[in-house]
Formats: sequence, C-alpha cells, structure tokens
Amino acid sequence: MRHIRGFLIFLLFFAVLAAVTYAFFGEELWNLSTTLVTSLGSDELMEGRLLDPTSSLYRNVLRSILILAAVLLGHIIVSFCFYYLICQSRKMYFPIALRGALTFGLLIFVAATVASELYVKPVYAENNMELARQIDQVCYALTAAAVLLCAVTLGPVSGRVRRIIRGIDRLALGEYDTPVRMSAGDELSALARHVNNFADTLSKRSLSETKRDNSYMQFVPQQLVSLMGVNTIDEVDRSTATSRDMAVMVVSFGFTGDVYQSDPETLFNNINEVIKRTSGVVAKNGGTIYVFSHESYTAVFPGGVENAISTAVEIRQGIVALNREREGRGAQPVAFCVAIDKGNVMMGIVGDDSRMVPTAVSPGLTTARMLARLCRMLDTNILCTMGVADEAGSYFVRYIGMTEDGSEPFRVYEIVDGDEYSMMSEKEETRQQFSKGVYTLYSRDFSAAKRIFMDIARRHREDGVARYYLYLADKCEKDPAEEVLLRIIRN
Repeated sequence: MRHIRGFLIFLLFFAVLAAVTYAFFGEELWNLSTTLVTSLGSDELMEGRLLDPTSSLYRNVLRSILILAAVLLGHIIVSFCFYYLICQSRKMYFPIALRGALTFGLLIFVAATVASELYVKPVYAENNMELARQIDQVCYALTAAAVLLCAVTLGPVSGRVRRIIRGIDRLALGEYDTPVRMSAGDELSALARHVNNFADTLSKRSLSETKRDNSYMQFVPQQLVSLMGVNTIDEVDRSTATSRDMAVMVVSFGFTGDVYQSDPETLFNNINEVIKRTSGVVAKNGGTIYVFSHESYTAVFPGGVENAISTAVEIRQGIVALNREREGRGAQPVAFCVAIDKGNVMMGIVGDDSRMVPTAVSPGLTTARMLARLCRMLDTNILCTMGVADEAGSYFVRYIGMTEDGSEPFRVYEIVDGDEYSMMSEKEETRQQFSKGVYTLYSRDFSAAKRIFMDIARRHREDGVARYYLYLADKCEKDPAEEVLLRIIRN
C-alpha cells in the first residue's frame, strides 16, 4: 500500500510538471511530435532513407527523438526529486518552510489548473491558443506567489524549530546552562519551556551524580581506580585486579601526652590534621594512598623510587613545620616516620556484595611495615631497603645494619635528608665513624664497637641508631652468642 501511494504521488508530480512544460513549450513540442509522425509516414521511409545519415529524414527523426527523450527523462528525474524531497524527507534534513511552501504551491497549482481547464478556458479561450497560454501563466504566477507567501510565513517557524534542535543538541553534549529562549505563546514556545525544564532536571541530576561520584572517590580515589586498569568507579568489582612493580611507602605517626585519652573529637581532629598536612604531598608526587588508619597510611608510587623518596623528605619537613605550629599553640608534637621499599604489588578489591574496599598485597609492604616499627624504636625518620637506597641519587643515605623479615636478613638504610638541619649536620660529621662502628660491630669486635658508639652517642645524643648499637654492643660483649641484628625490642 505504501509503494502504491508513493507511485501515485510520483505520477501526480509528473503530470504537474508535464502541464507546466506544455504551458510554456507546448507548441514547440507539438510541432516536434507532428514532424516525427509525418516523417515516419512519408515516402522517404519506404525508400529506406531513414538509415541514411546524409538524408534529411534521418536528421529530422533523430533530432525529434532526442529532444522528446530528453524532455521525458527530465520530467522523470525532476518528478522523482520532488517526490523524494516531500515524501521521503524524514531521511534527510529538509526545512519546514521549504516543505510547506512546495506542498502548498502544489495544491494551489492543481487547484488553479483544474479551475482554468474546467471553467476559464472553455469560456474565454476555447479557440485562442495565446489567451490559453496566458491563463496558464497566470496560474503559474499564482502558484509562485503562494510558494513565496508560504515560505515567508513558515520561515520564522522553521527558525524557531532549528533553535529548539540546537538546544537539544547542547543537552546531548552536557551543556545544561544555556536555555532555549522563545517568548511567543504557541506550541513551539511550550516545547521550548519543556526543553528548558528537562535541561534543569538533567543539570540537577548531573550535579547529584557528580557529588555521588566525588563521595565515592573519597573512599576509592580516581588514581587508585586508574591503577587497577579501569576508567571509572562503576567498572570496579571484585574481579578488578592488577599487578605491577612500584615503590611502596608506609607513613606512621603518633602523639605523645594525653591525646589518646582525650575526647573523640579532639583525637580525630589531631589525626586528620596530620593526614591533611601530609597526604597532599603524596598525590602531588604521583603517589596514591589506598588505606588510612588512626596511626598510619600506606601509599604506592607507580613512578618509582625517586618519587617516593622526595615525598618522604617533603612530608618529614612538613611535619617539622607542623610541630612548630603545635608547639606554638601548646599542643603535643607528632611522632612521625616513613618506611620505603619497592617490588611487585598486587592491587585489587576485597569484600562482599554489600561493601568492598581496595587493598594491596606485596612482600614490599610487609617489609615497609616492619621498617616503620624499626623507625620508632631507633628514633629515625626515614628508613628504606637496599633496592631503594641504590636509586636514592644525591640524597644523604647511610647504611645502618642488617635486620630480618622472616628468615631472610636484609640491609637497612637511613635517608638522613628528612632530619632537621642540625641533626643532619651531626650525622654528616660522624658519617665515617658511624660506618666504622657498624663494620666493627658486625665483625663481632664488640669492645671496639662499644667505644665507637659511646663516643658518637656522647657527642650526639639524638642519634637513635648509635644509642641502640651502644646497647647491642654492650649486650653482645656480655653474651657473645647474641646475634648482631637490628631487632625490635618489645617492652
């Protein structure tokens, strides 16, 4: 049924175009047709001159056939174009004004043509071809005027529709703050108001989703989501996991005095003050914190050891400044230390259907946590493993001995740049003497090691490692079977 209707519409366009052509070129086309018929019925055709290219019959017939075929083909092509523009324009952009003008013009033309053929020509131009042609031309003028009037009338409507379309396109791009302005009291203005209301709804929903995503990011930061190989938090589930070589850092802090016996608000204000002052440094240097606690937090550095060391030094300097501020307002200082290792880190999501949290698993994290405990015992600020120390570059690093994590002993280094300037100068002054004392102690010459570390401890009482080795050398001198290792002393 649809194809039949389309074919009938095509025939209507063809008939209208044929009428227009006849009105302007009817006499010429009639003469051509007459000439063709006359030539085909002449004696010359019987004599076989039709196939002779030099004969006038051949030329007249060929000329007539070519002109009539061109006119017919032109009518078909133009009719098809009009049919496609008006009836198939849903598949292409076709302005309302132009579509309405063509449709209205077609109706006016059909009405004018029918009226002239049935009522005007039979009365006034039955035997007058010139007058009949003028009547046809008046019909065409009326049609053109109707098309122009319709285009002028529908032009503003088309412009307003395009304005609404542009507004909807902006909504699709996420631009919700540019309303479609339209003040006329008609259906298009009502549609524009609905579009604006829809934009307001989308804007509020987008703002709500942004706040929700930001809330999620407070628990699972975007950097951590990216580390696990996904783009958004919506893609994170318990199957999300990754593994890569990274530097790992454990930041440990605590408070002296009666902070832990204070009210909950005071306690958590102190904890959050420390975290707020230091965590931004981690993010600035390319690190990602994935777990916080009341006394520490753990971070990973995809960029490598250098970023982790610079972060540790900057954090320590920030804590020194913070302690000065706390001292000025009468608050207790913050005890702070950092431990760094590197290695393969496996990161993923653990939990059940109701709650999931990110976590990391790595031997380096276990080592770093143990070094953080050793930091507190030795009264040092930054400790690291040999793999980290080898990449420390220009930082002041000193070897402080051996410890063990499980059954495998490993070398421990102190990064001195995190100390205050006076302490760093003292450690630089005793650098060679300290190295000699460590070598002597691990060579089990306990008496000589005891004298070296006693001298260092007497001159620089704040050197916690020298004090510990003085204690260990004295203990091993009394009990030579004691193993020489950095061990955490449990009270």
